[in-house]
Amino acid sequence: MNLPWDDQFNTGVLLWHQWLTGKAPKMPEGTESPPKPGLPKDNGAWPAMARCRTVADALLAPPFAQFVRYLLPNEDQRKAYVTSERNLAALARAAIAVGQLETADLTRSFAVQMGSEKDSGSGRPLVSRAVAHGLLSTANPDEALYHVIQVVGIFGKQGGNAVDLARAMMTWPSARSDWAYRYNDAVLSLSKPSAVK
Repeated sequence: MNLPWDDQFNTGVLLWHQWLTGKAPKMPEGTESPPKPGLPKDNGAWPAMARCRTVADALLAPPFAQFVRYLLPNEDQRKAYVTSERNLAALARAAIAVGQLETADLTRSFAVQMGSEKDSGSGRPLVSRAVAHGLLSTANPDEALYHVIQVVGIFGKQGGNAVDLARAMMTWPSARSDWAYRYNDAVLSLSKPSAVK
């Protein structure tokens, strides 16, 4: 059974992150933010997810079950989807990655955010090529999660695209080529053109 990549997925990720952190997502101009989650913020949920590093950690963290409920609100669909160990592990990796983000910023893709300028005028990407290479060179979803946690740590309070991140962790390594292209394209745009004589 495939998880539908539709508005429900996007909204589910954003609602869960908002419930987790208590912060509304930063949306692209002209786009409305999803409504506030129906559940009150749980002050212990975000620290619980932030401590998760493995699929096993997430499966034991109460906020993970809430993540699955937000993504799959239909009980029959949810029960059918999580019967597969592979699906459950993909959901856990997505929850861990999104749970590391302090702010959900949907203004650019996650890979473009990685390649954005570190400091104004520096010409250096936020995430170095070496760190990006560690992430983009692995086909193993668990190793990718390890590297994504590093990248989110580099992002700090800036935040990242929670929806793009969740999709990539759900489908890794399929997202790898797209992310590699977007990251490198963003890094190349930082280069200052030399003056032609």
